[in-house]
Amino acid sequence: MDRIQLKDNAILTIDLTSSKSSKVEITRSQRKNFVGGVGINTQILYESDAMYHDALSEKNVLIFGVGPAVGTGLLAGNRCTVTARSPITDMYGDSNVGGDLTVKMRSVGVDHLVFTGKAEKPVYVVINPEGEVSILDASDLWGMWTDRVTDLLMERHGKHAEVACIGPAGENLVRYASVVMSKCHVAGRTGMGCVMGPKNLKAVVIEGSRK
Repeated sequence: MDRIQLKDNAILTIDLTSSKSSKVEITRSQRKNFVGGVGINTQILYESDAMYHDALSEKNVLIFGVGPAVGTGLLAGNRCTVTARSPITDMYGDSNVGGDLTVKMRSVGVDHLVFTGKAEKPVYVVINPEGEVSILDASDLWGMWTDRVTDLLMERHGKHAEVACIGPAGENLVRYASVVMSKCHVAGRTGMGCVMGPKNLKAVVIEGSRK
């Protein structure tokens, strides 16, 4: 488990192999040249080693990036893009999804959440309202459907927590598996849930009620 304090506009990278976290601030140049969640997500992906390795290897990266309108109140502005090398096409892949997880990400100072490496056993990641990051054992959640996982994690981390998770499809490397957020919002394109499975990443939980 690693704890760091986040500030606004952070790119937070979590190495599941070492259980270490690091963050960098998004620069003005990145904001200008790579507008929105999908723009900076794409920059992060192509500056990594992911595109030189199999999509199911631990070298792939999984990126959650919020759009520029998240938290502003703009109608239909709460969007998140999930990006990785796709297990379906073996090329660039992403999926766009809505829901309140995006607002919670921005409320704790995270604009882009990047997962690298592979955990030794099933884990889930928690970010609390102060921006502290914890990597916790998810062995008891492995094999569960997404609605049950969401219910259990909300019991543990509070009714205001938002959850993104995978079910048995992602765990068993079904290449079109989805990431399910808050039960009813689904990142269903290009197999982003399948990328979580090889990393032993069951879920991401963001706590708190900061506006």
